[in-house]
Amino acid sequence: MKIVGRSDPGKERQSNEDNFFFRVDGNHAVVAVADGMGGHAAGEVASSIVIDVLSRYVMDISISELCDRCAGNDIIEFIQKLIDEANYEIFETGRQEDDKYGMGTTFTMGFICHDYLVIGHVGDSRVYHISNNIMSRLTHDHSLVEEMLKKGKITAEEAKYHPQKNMLTKALGTSLHIDVDIETVYLKEGDALLFCTDGLTSLIEEAEINQMVVDKRAQPLEAADDLIMLANDRGGYDNITLVVVTELGG
Repeated sequence: MKIVGRSDPGKERQSNEDNFFFRVDGNHAVVAVADGMGGHAAGEVASSIVIDVLSRYVMDISISELCDRCAGNDIIEFIQKLIDEANYEIFETGRQEDDKYGMGTTFTMGFICHDYLVIGHVGDSRVYHISNNIMSRLTHDHSLVEEMLKKGKITAEEAKYHPQKNMLTKALGTSLHIDVDIETVYLKEGDALLFCTDGLTSLIEEAEINQMVVDKRAQPLEAADDLIMLANDRGGYDNITLVVVTELGG
């Protein structure tokens, strides 16, 4: 398994409110990306809190043992518990500190357990799965535009440029209780994964992302750097963060 992470503020933002995390343990790993929101530096605080909580949760465990001793249920409970704790911590920090009131963050994480992936997801960051050179999105955006698209009120082309495309319907820290999307996906040897924030996907088409990862699956660092460079070349309007995982099962 090869895994790399990159985060860039983009060309227009003064700060970077994105965060990412990964930890590898043999053929197993934990990966996450978070995209903060809020005034002042509150978005950065919110995304940092959830990554800190994740880091604390996995600091003293063996990812391999957790994966090996269960069929996914223990991991689902683990994901739900850590997201609940992070949500509460962000919510309480925002409630107690006026300059952080209303802050929140997306959070998309995955446990890679050799031949399957367990995803925990809130917001509009994404996970993509590349298998046999074909890329598919594994997460559903919790956004107003995605809901409009699902109901047939707008087309996919209109969704790309809709003025409310960044309006979230769900994020960590914005309410005391949070519903988490949890999904299990099976992986094959040689598959690849991409975890990313919307600073990437709002500027680069999925087909382009797929091709760049496929072409450089042996050099995921180059793929990550090239994707960030392309997003910046096209405006870099937002922070850009991604984690690329290649050569799964090898």
